[in-house]
Amino acid sequence: MDPVQLHPTLSPDNLSRFSSLVSALEDHRVHGSFIEDTFRVPRSSRGALMKPLPAWKGQRRVMFEAAPNFFGGRGVPLSHLSSGLAPGSVVKDPSEPIFLGRNVLNLRVSWPGYPQCEGVKQLPIPSPATRVDVALAVVGEYIRLMERARFEQFQAVGREGWRVGKGCIALENLILVSISNDSDDIYEAEIHVVLGRNDPANMLAALRRR
Repeated sequence: MDPVQLHPTLSPDNLSRFSSLVSALEDHRVHGSFIEDTFRVPRSSRGALMKPLPAWKGQRRVMFEAAPNFFGGRGVPLSHLSSGLAPGSVVKDPSEPIFLGRNVLNLRVSWPGYPQCEGVKQLPIPSPATRVDVALAVVGEYIRLMERARFEQFQAVGREGWRVGKGCIALENLILVSISNDSDDIYEAEIHVVLGRNDPANMLAALRRR
């Protein structure tokens, strides 16, 4: 399948059905994003929102970008990596070695309003692990988180904009931007939510029609 030009056209007929959620997430807007209505998912612990993982000497940050013509913003849409498309065709520099000599990636996952879903997961990865290997491992864990959250009780009054499920945030709205580690070598992902027109769900639908 040949890549399709999927940069946003901002046409009125592609307005996202999620526009009503935008105001609830305004404090976490990613300013200067190529795609409007992009928000960074805040870190959370036991129901409390936390600041982004602070930088420290020796920290490693692994960035993820989509291959040309697959996505017009920063990062890689999770829906593209779980859609059945060849993962190596979706991620830029997919074969670049990222981790050498390790078989497990310790990843802390969390989501606002779902403290019952947070925790540190030990994700098996090949050695060496390429950029696409790492992306698939992280995306797989967020797919499991989103699936579980759909059936869990939301526990954050006043933060309903982060609710997961039908008519709310879904996997198709998530973008994997990067992962970074803390001083204990536990990684966390920077995840963005796109709720504007020409969001990843619309882009993926356009790609599948070709």
